[in-house]
Amino acid sequence: WLSTSGYYDVDPQNGNVRIVWDRCWWSTGYLDRPTPPEDGFLAPLIQSLGMIGFLEGLSFFPIGYVDETLATFYFFGLRITATKVEEPQPSIYVGADESQ
Repeated sequence: WLSTSGYYDVDPQNGNVRIVWDRCWWSTGYLDRPTPPEDGFLAPLIQSLGMIGFLEGLSFFPIGYVDETLATFYFFGLRITATKVEEPQPSIYVGADESQ
């Protein structure tokens, strides 16, 4: 598993999902769930590379599906799934519909 954690938010103006992550890690093996970030393989290196590769200005993606706990979006032809597993962050969009 290559995993990230952070938050996603829907931009009501254009229907894109914005993905923002603050942690990146790689869990080895065949697991039902990824390991915690601090237990990931080469944790400091993967975290550093993930943050270098994250460009906030390019973090908007077309929505495939979105509800209160799940979003699917398209990233270079791949369908990616994001799941909220903790309390969501407040919306960063002024006037955003908080029910999304």
